[in-house]
Amino acid sequence: IDMPEAGVPWEMIAEKSEGLILLSGGPDGPVDPLFAQGKADEGREALEAMKLVFGDRFYVELQRHNLPEELAAESGLVEWAYERDVPLVATNDVYFAKASQAKAHDALLCISDGAFTGQEERRRVTGEHWFKSPEDMRTLFSDLPEACDNTLEVARRCAFLVQTQKPILPRFDTGAGRSENDELAHQAREGLKARLSKNQAFAPEQEYWDRLEWEVGIIQQMGFPGYFLIVSDFIKWAKLHDIPVGPGRGSGAGSLVAWSLTITDLDPLRFGLL
Repeated sequence: IDMPEAGVPWEMIAEKSEGLILLSGGPDGPVDPLFAQGKADEGREALEAMKLVFGDRFYVELQRHNLPEELAAESGLVEWAYERDVPLVATNDVYFAKASQAKAHDALLCISDGAFTGQEERRRVTGEHWFKSPEDMRTLFSDLPEACDNTLEVARRCAFLVQTQKPILPRFDTGAGRSENDELAHQAREGLKARLSKNQAFAPEQEYWDRLEWEVGIIQQMGFPGYFLIVSDFIKWAKLHDIPVGPGRGSGAGSLVAWSLTITDLDPLRFGLL
């Protein structure tokens, strides 16, 4: 099977096929062009090779975007699939969300390629390359309803539920016999004392303490004290060894605990951060 130059070699796909589902590919794949060019024997050989490797995990893919090459290949694909009892599956190559966006997408292709809409020889897609609804696909393949049914079968076979588990983090060794919850509260309070002792307060001091205790409680409740302690540990080590550290970014930059642990250098009360 001749795969596109930018694709993965067929030999590697065959070697790593376990647990994978294979679709034969649309008009730009390795099979359809053979049928479209009248090389039916070669196309059938390619399909046989795919079936040999993937067995019941192989589907013959059909696309209908009003392209002549699709029409020229379809009868050969369907005929072989029925002969060999291989399921058909209907797909749609999507480049834009709505049918009304076809003209805008065509202009974007021209901008991307440095071309003009009036040029004859340039990259194009059809007005059918939009995200069709199940109802639209059923209408498009009304003569082959099983091809739409099989899209659901493929989806079910691809379904995978990740097993949930608690965060996997090393235990933070406090060195003082304190639990991670107690160590976080201790370091955060001592850190805030150090910050406030340098006249860094931009709000009444009690507001800092009230917010610190509230944040510490939330972090303990969510089971993240170890995470904050570990991050604080390597940030402090980096600063001690003259390794540049940013002032803080992302949602964590709004944390008073992070500021107290010197993870960040942004006072959230000064800047009104959540």
